[in-house]
Amino acid sequence: MMTAQKTDVGLERKDNQDDMGWFSLPAGEVFIVADGMGGEAGGREAAKMAIATIKECFETGGDAVPDLLKSSIMQANRRINEKGTSGDPQYRKMGTTVVVLAVSHDHAYMAHVGDSRIYRYRDDSLKRMTKDHSRVQQMVDDGIMSPAEAEDHPDANIITRALGAKPEVEPEVGREPCLVKPGDLFLLCTDGLCGLVEDLEIAEILSAGGSVESFCDNLVSAALNKGGYDNVTTQVVRFEKEMAPLEPPGKEVSPTMTVVNIKFMAAVVAFIVLLVLLGAGFWWHFIR
Repeated sequence: MMTAQKTDVGLERKDNQDDMGWFSLPAGEVFIVADGMGGEAGGREAAKMAIATIKECFETGGDAVPDLLKSSIMQANRRINEKGTSGDPQYRKMGTTVVVLAVSHDHAYMAHVGDSRIYRYRDDSLKRMTKDHSRVQQMVDDGIMSPAEAEDHPDANIITRALGAKPEVEPEVGREPCLVKPGDLFLLCTDGLCGLVEDLEIAEILSAGGSVESFCDNLVSAALNKGGYDNVTTQVVRFEKEMAPLEPPGKEVSPTMTVVNIKFMAAVVAFIVLLVLLGAGFWWHFIR
């Protein structure tokens, strides 16, 4: 697995309110991207709180990955809402979007709130794995406009769900994991990328090949070339080798112990062979 991430303040903003994180935790590899809002201090703090809280919940563990995704995002929402309603004016109306990708063995689990996205690039095809929680997406779902019309709609940046906006939030969590295949690439990003760069262009950048670092660089550059009016953050995860299959529930296999056991058995066999040879030699010289 190869991963890289990059964030840029953009061409018009003075402060970067995006944040991101990648953590190796007991439940697996966890990737998070958040897009803060509500003023410079509030948005930046909301994004950082979301990532810290989700990491904390995954470190504690104890639940299935989909349950951890839901409970950690809900906990992050409560903490952000409490701080945003504490009376401190710099945190008033603070909030953030969030997307989370958790990879356990060869399964990928996803969750999100807001309009930051996760894409999967497989076999030269780009697939959007999340659906925006936005006013425009709702109009598409209701049949009022087409997906193509939604791309350039003036209300494209108005979201209908965010962490911190209300005391409770309902994260969208995929209950069924996505089976990861060799060569799969996942892209997490804020709307600073997908709000400016169309899916077709994102696919073209990924199809050009290169390192995960170059993908991040080229995606951010594409957003800046389109105006870069917002903070832009990208996180790329690529799987290049076969992944170990999941073990049956309740069964744990330690690779280290497996190697030790093999070496031990080999030593025992060698010792038995040596005894046989010594015995044969003794018989030949003294008894025969």
